[in-house]
Amino acid sequence: MMTKRVLFVGLLALVLFPALASGALLSQDPNALSAWHGRQTYDVTDGYYRLNVAVDYAVYAPGSYNAAGDPSGGTEYVYAYEIINTVNSSSVEVSTFGVGIAPGAVAGNIGVDITAGAPGLSGGILPSQKFFATSGAHWGFDTNLINPGDYSTILLFTSPQAPQWMTGSVADGGLSQQQDLPSPLPEPATFGFLALGGLIMIFKRRRARKGK
Repeated sequence: MMTKRVLFVGLLALVLFPALASGALLSQDPNALSAWHGRQTYDVTDGYYRLNVAVDYAVYAPGSYNAAGDPSGGTEYVYAYEIINTVNSSSVEVSTFGVGIAPGAVAGNIGVDITAGAPGLSGGILPSQKFFATSGAHWGFDTNLINPGDYSTILLFTSPQAPQWMTGSVADGGLSQQQDLPSPLPEPATFGFLALGGLIMIFKRRRARKGK
């Protein structure tokens, strides 16, 4: 009798708490690059409201991500993120998420992965917007908020470049916080061109001042 009861409780837990059981799969996926998967916690309050969520992240070498969900067809690194709003039941909802991308870095194929199984939990809240801006990659949930107890679908983009750390932000209304998340690293030659451009601008400004 006791054995049957324990078995029933175990099965019930799997049914009732799939998000808690599977929400961390992205951060623990052994297929991701070893030093580039984990979880960042965002926790900020204005004294009345509190934003307290987690973002699971993982970077996959070309060809190592779930083939059905890889928009590059296995030719580029996949940068994947999942917002978990189950950390604190009193947390406010999430309306926006962004990952900074350094000048000169290459990124494309921004979107989502709703395919079943690991990495991450299948399904989840879909963003109403997804786009690249000068500041980085952005996903908006303004018409489909990630409420407490919810999690997002896998949010991703691809790049031919390996990862570095950049700022990632989670926000809702007046609350927002930044933590480091993986993002593409520009090629060394790109850094050289950026530095050269900066030196040229300084040289031109100095010449302009001397001409006055």
